[in-house]
Amino acid sequence: MPIRPDDIAARLLEWDGKHTDLLVKVHGEVSEEDNYPDVLATLCGSENSRLQEAASWLVLHCGKCGVAFGPALSGRIVAAMNADKSWAQALHICQAMKYLDLTEADAISHLPRFQDLASHKRPFLRAWAVDAVVVLGKRHGGEVLSAAQTLLANAAKDPAASVRARVRNIAI
Repeated sequence: MPIRPDDIAARLLEWDGKHTDLLVKVHGEVSEEDNYPDVLATLCGSENSRLQEAASWLVLHCGKCGVAFGPALSGRIVAAMNADKSWAQALHICQAMKYLDLTEADAISHLPRFQDLASHKRPFLRAWAVDAVVVLGKRHGGEVLSAAQTLLANAAKDPAASVRARVRNIAI
């Protein structure tokens, strides 16, 4: 029987934002449902920032576990990204980019959002935004690859040592 977003939302709201044991447990309980990726995409777009953060962490976890997010779901997840409301949600989506199947058109459409994140006040988010654009640039080339090269060059001069260290490990 397919799950609904409400079926797991209450559980996800119990998450403290730090310890992921609860999220891993929820994943184990519902990951076999065919519509699980769709439910996560829906919850990433929730008005509740805690649900956004939990769902986006689960998107990242799913990617690491081999769950596929096709182009339509990937587009919905990235479209839901809202760093003004939740920097953690944006971070998880940037970290998950290598597992998402964003089309070239969606990559170009969302490029300004990632470029904005590359100058976010949080260094960790800046570094992962650059990483996300590099992933997309390698995948799609052209305008996205050019933007990735520019972001990498700028990040190499970032005032935060953590950003400079992260981008030193990113190759195009």
